[in-house]
Amino acid sequence: MSSSGSLKRPHDDDDCLQPFKKAIIEIQDPVFDDFTKRTESSLTTSEIGLYNLRRRIANSVDVVAENKTMISKVKNDWSEMPTIAQKGMENFTGAICYRLSLLQALIHQTLFVHFLLDLHRPEHCVSDSIAGCVACSLRLLVLEYWKPSSARSGISKVLRGMHAVFSSLGWAADVWSGHADPEDQLTWIMNILESELPSSPEADTYPGHQDFPLAIDIFQTIKDPDATLATYLERYMVEKLSDYRCDGCQDATKEKDRIQLITQAPEILAIQIKRIDPITKNKIKNHVNIDPILNLNFYRDSTVKDQLIYELNAVIKHRGDEKDGHYIAFARGPDGVWSQYDDSRRFTCTLATATSSMGDFTPYLMCYQRK
Repeated sequence: MSSSGSLKRPHDDDDCLQPFKKAIIEIQDPVFDDFTKRTESSLTTSEIGLYNLRRRIANSVDVVAENKTMISKVKNDWSEMPTIAQKGMENFTGAICYRLSLLQALIHQTLFVHFLLDLHRPEHCVSDSIAGCVACSLRLLVLEYWKPSSARSGISKVLRGMHAVFSSLGWAADVWSGHADPEDQLTWIMNILESELPSSPEADTYPGHQDFPLAIDIFQTIKDPDATLATYLERYMVEKLSDYRCDGCQDATKEKDRIQLITQAPEILAIQIKRIDPITKNKIKNHVNIDPILNLNFYRDSTVKDQLIYELNAVIKHRGDEKDGHYIAFARGPDGVWSQYDDSRRFTCTLATATSSMGDFTPYLMCYQRK
């Protein structure tokens, strides 16, 4: 098995809309908005900047609402995705296992597939050139992959074309060998899709209002061998505050919980387990039990009416260290059966195999879809 992937410590971006909720309500008040516009010329540069920031945030809420309305009309089933069509993909450079594993995960998300098929037809492409459009190249891959009679050579041709498109748009691996991280590739693809598509099921990929996969630390303090992904998620979403005192009511307590709330419920949830120790840079191999179903209703903001129940559809595992290694993917098929994808090879497997550690291979990136 070739070495073709590197594990990288991700970005930690936690920009939530929660602190701006009052400002959003005020901006939507026409009296407040008209008054602000009339006096804008007398404001300082910093005040104008804050006003524009609040206005952009308010607009983003409207955009998310419009996107959800559009996405709700997209089919969310396995139609046009026959079980017999599932196959591996050629690692034609010897170093793109990170991309192949990510693509297997994405094209087994029914909402993602039908979003591309239904809403991004060539005649609707807004890119300067269809030949240089990431969304178009992903759509071609979806069409070729799920075609029952498709030969492996057809998939390879599409992948090579996609490789050229990605390179022309600035994608480059983080090491000379061409190895890279599927989380980095996913983030890059999402950013490109945001500029190419009117709306995207990946535009809001995880709790809060953020455009990157939710990255969860493996806390060394959790020693329970039965700890699940939900356990680590709780440690991420719930912060323990020591010697807390409220300035308003003067309430004092030795410990208080500060809970992050989900203000925009994503349709597709990508969760990354950060396995690189920030100090030693060594890979943390702690076993994590991956939940087939995630119930996030506890973290739901009062404004969110949707049920936040997510079902696991794909797992990406990694073997190696920060600079080198190999990625493989596991995905649930149209018949409910799980398969393992190791570059061009495909094997059927069980859910238990897909979610557990296998020797040096440990779960790294999980894809859930809202039920």
